[in-house]
Amino acid sequence: MKTYSVIQSEESSKTISIKRKILQSYLTNGNSTIADICKEMELSVPTVTKLIGELQEEQLIKEFGKLDRNGGRRPSVYGLNPEAGYFVGVEIMNDHLNIGVVDFSGHYIKELGKTVSFTVENTSRNFEALCVIISDFLEGLPEQYARVFNVGITISGRVNPEEGLSYTLYDFVEEPLAKVLSERLGVKVLLDNDTRAMGYGEFHHGVVDKEKNVIFLNFCWGFGISIIIDGVPYFGKS
Repeated sequence: MKTYSVIQSEESSKTISIKRKILQSYLTNGNSTIADICKEMELSVPTVTKLIGELQEEQLIKEFGKLDRNGGRRPSVYGLNPEAGYFVGVEIMNDHLNIGVVDFSGHYIKELGKTVSFTVENTSRNFEALCVIISDFLEGLPEQYARVFNVGITISGRVNPEEGLSYTLYDFVEEPLAKVLSERLGVKVLLDNDTRAMGYGEFHHGVVDKEKNVIFLNFCWGFGISIIIDGVPYFGKS
């Protein structure tokens, strides 16, 4: 499977960082003007205008018309281009997998979602079966959805998302689990704890409205807690 990157790595680390913050702003706050981005990020108009132009050339954002207001010049409104690329999510449950796709603006594409029967076992054979199911799903996506940036996988138990490590499931893998999955699937894989991911999902696109500090409780075959402080997931010290 062809690998896609949201932002090209040839750019300077500072430029990449600012572009990611701009994209995150659009994802969190919705469409806005260049002036809004300048105010939020404390950047100059020329700098933001240049980066917005580059992000448009990369087809990551697009113009959505002019802002309605009385008098004066009407500024352009920009936002994420939903067709720029897609993200696949895989939720590993005890007896099945939930697999879904969201577009670049974070909207769930209902017709592509599916539930697959799958009984979790901490064995190499079970891990191979998981890889086959996800790979088949990716290969079976319609052509217009084939530009997949990342696959996000959530599992129960202790997970280090920064290192891509799982300390509970498939812990026999010698390298970081996310790295092994990325190599097997041919697309970058991100790994996280299921409850933390669910809490963050509710924060952005669920029942949470305007609150920045949230405690999310997950009652399933066990009990999990996800904490968000000032809009950022809390990972703890371990």
